[in-house]
Amino acid sequence: MANLHKKFTDSQVKDLLERYLKGEIERKYIEQIF
Repeated sequence: MANLHKKFTDSQVKDLLERYLKGEIERKYIEQIF
């Protein structure tokens, strides 16, 4: 997964994934970002 998020820091990615897992953001949104 490391090469997927060159635009982001690890902490930003972890934050996004945590919010996704909590159901705060849609999978579509994550896919658009990456």
